[in-house]
Amino acid sequence: MDTSNMIELIYNVLTIEVVIVFFTMLILTIYSNAKLNKINIELKKAKDSAEHATKVKSNFIANISHEIRTPMNSIVGMAHLIQETNLTSLQKNYIQNIDTSTTNMLKLINQILDFSKIESNMLELNEVNFNLAELLNHINNIVSVKAYHKDLDFNIIYDKSQAINLLADNLKLIQILTNITLNAVKFTNSGFVELRVKEISNNIFQFRIQDSGIGLSSDQISKIFDPFVQADEGTTRRYGGSGLGLTISKELVKLMGGKIWVNSITTKGSEFIFEVPLKKSCDESKIINNTIINKNNFYKKEIKPVISEKDFKRLFGELKIAVSKRRPNLCEPLILELNTYKLKVPDEGLYKKITKFIRQYKFNEAMELFNAN
Repeated sequence: MDTSNMIELIYNVLTIEVVIVFFTMLILTIYSNAKLNKINIELKKAKDSAEHATKVKSNFIANISHEIRTPMNSIVGMAHLIQETNLTSLQKNYIQNIDTSTTNMLKLINQILDFSKIESNMLELNEVNFNLAELLNHINNIVSVKAYHKDLDFNIIYDKSQAINLLADNLKLIQILTNITLNAVKFTNSGFVELRVKEISNNIFQFRIQDSGIGLSSDQISKIFDPFVQADEGTTRRYGGSGLGLTISKELVKLMGGKIWVNSITTKGSEFIFEVPLKKSCDESKIINNTIINKNNFYKKEIKPVISEKDFKRLFGELKIAVSKRRPNLCEPLILELNTYKLKVPDEGLYKKITKFIRQYKFNEAMELFNAN
């Protein structure tokens, strides 16, 4: 065989091999694409099935929550009405326990309902005109009572120039703030809880909730916004809670177009910070209550009148008698009346200690303080 024939033969063999490789690759590609398409179809079916299951579950939870919430509201309402009747101290204590338990249950149901809406992408913003000062005053009314019962200092601080009318979903903002501030109160045994508000840039508002509570480790911070998660099992047993409040808060902040994060040191306290866009409103119908802003341009509670010596002796004397009889139902109205006044510094310190013992049902300790002064 001459050289030219040999070259032609090699060329033909190579051509055949190239054709074979080409068609093999083509067949493999077609087969792979077919298999890939099949896998994609199966994945889509699995995804659709999972989404359907999640939607069914969320709808079921929402429906059940609504069904449970209706009778729970009735129980809460009836408990409040019963407290207005003539009850013995023991009966009043029973009703207060019922009221506390049902209120906590209702709160849990509402959290589950909110979480199911988040899972189903059913939450929507409802923007309305509101005044920032009035909203913060509402937060103060909710949180200060809880803080007072734990003998904590609670303050809300913001610049007077930012006590403005805004356009946003005020109810969701209230929900975020109450979730985080009440959480701070719950996990703070002594010291303070503080909410600071400021506009950090055009229409971007920053809310900082700082406390002197138990704090969080870096590992706990990494999962603090996960659903149904608390810092650890010991925290759940000691403080209770569903572990949904912060999860819901994070999702609401995200829904409002903002971001949230936390800084914390174990045993030193925590600081939750979130920033959300809030549009300025031209609605002038919202008038700022001047009792909310003081001359130093900072937020403060309504100024209380200073109690007269005569009223102090009368109310303090009646409170001492109620404590000696170990009657919490007689103590509470007197405490509420005393709370409407500003006490002198030494009297206020003594009063706080006494009321703390009364609300812990430590009447002997309260009487010791009365008798020592």
